[in-house]
Amino acid sequence: MSKKTVIIIDDEESLLEILEHIIKKRYGIDAIRASNGMDALEKLDKQKFDLIITDVNMPEMDGVSFVEELKKSLINRLTPVIVLSAALDVKNVKALALKNVLKILTKPVNNEMLFEVADEYLKD
Repeated sequence: MSKKTVIIIDDEESLLEILEHIIKKRYGIDAIRASNGMDALEKLDKQKFDLIITDVNMPEMDGVSFVEELKKSLINRLTPVIVLSAALDVKNVKALALKNVLKILTKPVNNEMLFEVADEYLKD
C-alpha cells in the first residue's frame, strides 16, 4: 500500500508545526505545509493527497475561496477536506457545507475530534 499524504494549510506557523507533529506521531507520515490557499493550490497541482486540512482566515486566498478553487483540481477535487477556524460566520459555514467539507473544527483544535475524522483517511 502506498504511503498516505496530507497537506496542512494555515498562515500560523506554530499551528502548522503542532499539526505536523501530531500527524507524524499518530500516522507516521510527513505532512506537506502551505501558508495560504494560493501556496496550497500550487502544491495540489503536483501531487495527489489523501486529506486536506485548511484554515479559513488566511492572507492571499482564504479557506472558503481555496475550497472553491480545489473543486477545479484534476487530481485533488475529490480529496476530503477538514476546515479549521477560530471564528466562522454563518455565511462561511453554509458555503463550506455546500462544498462537501467533511468537518469544520474550531480552534484551538481538539485532537480527538481531528483524529475522529482523519483516521478514516490516514490510517492504514
